[in-house]
Amino acid sequence: MRNLRSSKIKIATISITCLLSFNAHAGTSSEELGTCFVQSTSGKDRVTLVRWIFNTIAMNPRVKDIANVTLKSREDSSKEMALLYERLVFSDCKQETKIAVGEDGLASLEHGFRRLGEIAVNELMVDPAVQNEVRGLEKYLDVNKWNALSAEGSN
Repeated sequence: MRNLRSSKIKIATISITCLLSFNAHAGTSSEELGTCFVQSTSGKDRVTLVRWIFNTIAMNPRVKDIANVTLKSREDSSKEMALLYERLVFSDCKQETKIAVGEDGLASLEHGFRRLGEIAVNELMVDPAVQNEVRGLEKYLDVNKWNALSAEGSN
């Protein structure tokens, strides 16, 4: 049962991470830009990105009712994110940005920040409180279906 529980947590984590995945093909220079963004940020920087994503998504009418995000929080988050964005693009990863934009266009910036977002979300997902909440999903899953899937996969 513990193995099944671990698998469910991994599936949920992968699913959430996929929300940020980039579908278009990224060239080598875009990959390198994403790597530069990741290596040039601290844990605090990555929390800034996730807070901005959260504040932004919270404005969608389909989820607005479950998030209490103030105007001040959104403005502060946007200011911090703008500083981070410009620092990465125009300072920390300036050379990588020039090359990637030259080879892959502005989509390279999107790829770079999606890569950074994946890392940032993954860092928050390992928090014990978050993992506990992910495990809460188990009580709503059909164990028989998951066991059958697991059995099919081992054949």
